[in-house]
Amino acid sequence: MSEKAGHKITFLRFMKYGMPVMILTVAISMAYLYLRYYVLGW
Repeated sequence: MSEKAGHKITFLRFMKYGMPVMILTVAISMAYLYLRYYVLGW
């Protein structure tokens, strides 16, 4: 789809944007789980 619109997306370019988003998402999830189960003890 992007190539039809004239925008080429390489795998490395995708990784450049996708990896920080994935790391942020995992960090937020880990913080939530830590608070939920170890700090609050629900």
